[in-house]
Amino acid sequence: MKKLLILASIALSATTAHAQLGMGAAMSNYNPTQSVWLNPSSIVGTSAYRDIQLVGMGLSLDNNMVYMPGRSFRLLGGAEQYDGSVEPQQNIGPSSHFGQLDVFASGPSFTGVFGRFALGVHTGVRSNVGFRGVSPEMAHYIFQGLGYEPQQDVVHQISDATVSAAAWAEVGITLGASVVQQGKNALHVALTPRRLMGMGAAALRVDDMRFEVGDSSSFNLHNLDAAAAWNEPGWNTGGGWGLNAGFTFIRYKEDIDNYTAFSREQQCQTADYQYRIGFSVLDIGSMSFSNRASHWDVSGLQVSMDNFNNEMPGSMEQLDSMITTSRQMSESESFRMALPTMLSLQFDYNLGKGFYVAGVWMQGVGGGRNFSMHRASLINITPRFELRRFEVSLPFTLAQYQHPRMGIAFRFNSVIIGTDRLGPLFFRSDVFGMDAYVALKYTIFKSQRCKGRVKSRGKMDSTAAVPCPSWD
Repeated sequence: MKKLLILASIALSATTAHAQLGMGAAMSNYNPTQSVWLNPSSIVGTSAYRDIQLVGMGLSLDNNMVYMPGRSFRLLGGAEQYDGSVEPQQNIGPSSHFGQLDVFASGPSFTGVFGRFALGVHTGVRSNVGFRGVSPEMAHYIFQGLGYEPQQDVVHQISDATVSAAAWAEVGITLGASVVQQGKNALHVALTPRRLMGMGAAALRVDDMRFEVGDSSSFNLHNLDAAAAWNEPGWNTGGGWGLNAGFTFIRYKEDIDNYTAFSREQQCQTADYQYRIGFSVLDIGSMSFSNRASHWDVSGLQVSMDNFNNEMPGSMEQLDSMITTSRQMSESESFRMALPTMLSLQFDYNLGKGFYVAGVWMQGVGGGRNFSMHRASLINITPRFELRRFEVSLPFTLAQYQHPRMGIAFRFNSVIIGTDRLGPLFFRSDVFGMDAYVALKYTIFKSQRCKGRVKSRGKMDSTAAVPCPSWD
């Protein structure tokens, strides 16, 4: 039983640096099909005239409750380390435990610049599993079992704890425009409405729980205020809408009063900026599940169980006999699951010669008394070097504002590969999770209507033919 609970914790434990948001690619000027997930307005005036993503995948796993000891384990250490001698360890110290798993697979996606406007379309499948608010006492019981003597005959309290899981497919369209162009300043805005098709969800929310374990066979629940919901998995068993919205202020190096990206007057190029500041709200919305769904609410529940290790209730009648008090219990056949809403602030500074440094702040919001998914808040700083056909970045992230992560990402022509957690792959450090993302796309960097071949930024060869698009 103990190992089963530990494995369940590992399966749940994860926090996203957001699989679909790989921080190493999220601020690039040449990856609008990636950056749109961080701020929809990033596709306006981008350096990629047309960006067509064929497929993309990402996974992010992290937590602060369970780890694999680094002294004897690393992710690329070979099969011999999986002989059973390395076991998960409990992380002692945090006052509250969290975790989340975010997996994302994107299908065909597109972004394009059309003068002062931009259009994007995306498809994808996404899943999110996580927990938060798990107390140290509950973590001890998970690892040590209910027979953990130091915590016996003590009343423990848990409040504002959640466990959630959901999977869905989505399709969305991004509409953006440059609404202000004055002097060296510009303001870009964009919205991404998304249609969500739920494939399954489950959630548990504990508002207040007070319990006592007398010994390994005696359990008293003094109070439980909680809600739980789930539905039977299946295609399109739920549905809803989501929305991403954002704006970006850009300070250019030259006046842009009559600027149109990729125009002949601009010599098929985009204007060079000094810095840009963006703000976005991500994952506004929810999904409703009413197909083969159940939803329970309970308030003031009290339960007394003796010898429950040997005589677990085998029917609802036996369970009811253990309930001593309940002020309110209700059941329905539908529930709503909110998306993991986040606020994000971005800053990107042009150092010149292809070098940039970006900063990102992301803060999770929402929740309350609703069923809701959650993602980890973070601060990120990413220096990068980018050219049309090559890019490298080094994202440094503080997950939950306290857990440092160093990563690396590359773009080779139209192939993106990266991780926001480089350490566990190569070094023997304690492993609390993993992270990786990859994308294959096809990029057209300039308008085909331009006559001449761009020899360098700001110069044109007017006698050359228009080049055909290539896998750049």
